[in-house]
Amino acid sequence: MDTNWIKRAKTLMAEQSVTQLDLLSVMDVKSTGAISHYFTGRNEPTIKALTNLAKYLNVTPQYLIY
Repeated sequence: MDTNWIKRAKTLMAEQSVTQLDLLSVMDVKSTGAISHYFTGRNEPTIKALTNLAKYLNVTPQYLIY
């Protein structure tokens, strides 16, 4: 999976003052470590998790992923 979504998500999160802790329920994970692994590229989130993240950040999934 392309990691461009990471750059876009980080930018949107900074603009909206969203933290990784805020994303636990959005991306359906149990720890900020799991979120951190997504944002470092160590693990890949599911399409559902990315879709939920896009909705939470008020953008389309297409914008976030591509």
